Amino acid sequence: MPAIVWKDPSSWMDMIDAALDGRLACAAEPRIKLADTKDWYLDDSEWVDLLAHCLDEDADDLVDELTERLIGQTLRAYHGCRPANLDSYRKHGIRMLDCTAIIVLTREWLETVPNNEGLLPLLSDMTERVGPATREGHVYFGLDDRFLVEHCGHYLIYGSEFLTAGFGRQRQVLTTRGRPTVIEVDVPIGLMKLNLRRELASLLLRDWARIAAWGEVRTFPENFGFSLRQDVPPSWIVGFTHPLRVPDPLERRRVWTFD
Repeated sequence: MPAIVWKDPSSWMDMIDAALDGRLACAAEPRIKLADTKDWYLDDSEWVDLLAHCLDEDADDLVDELTERLIGQTLRAYHGCRPANLDSYRKHGIRMLDCTAIIVLTREWLETVPNNEGLLPLLSDMTERVGPATREGHVYFGLDDRFLVEHCGHYLIYGSEFLTAGFGRQRQVLTTRGRPTVIEVDVPIGLMKLNLRRELASLLLRDWARIAAWGEVRTFPENFGFSLRQDVPPSWIVGFTHPLRVPDPLERRRVWTFD
């Protein structure tokens, strides 16, 4: 079954309508075009209320129904990183952060880097200084690679956020290895937490309504991030891209360019 790709409404508008037994196109779309929404915002929460009103249904019930029916679907999501090569991802997938393991690997690499005297000591207490609670045992994703590249570019420029934070002002050394990479992953929606599935359902209904009302079949960059507490198998990975231009949110949005 094809994945829901947020930035491509043609991948999910009919799917969402079918999941709700065709009610959106049959009952809601003709009525929603008559509503005065020309001054509404793209992310206005009233879009879902309007859609439910056009169906003569309760908005919360509509979101809950789609939340349940999304189980069994997959969602195209994006993971930002800076790998030295892609072989490990192709063979093992994306592994959850293991602070001890990444420090060992980074130490082995730094020992080959000239003038590393000020860098190696930073690894000794990195876990205590950075704090792994929200990072270790997670794999993080963004719903929209456009937002990921434009606003979360530090994952692409420096790689591991744990290492980036641990090296602090010495983080530039992390730009000397690897290549900025966005990994495209089809994530089973059933593995996402309930509150995130509900947020996703609301987001899809919101833009279904906006597109139906305005006749503009496109989405806009969306800040929707989530994590899974498990390794990602290679079978979920569907592609790799390498952005050529990445703003750095840690350096006043300085733009890095890559070959």
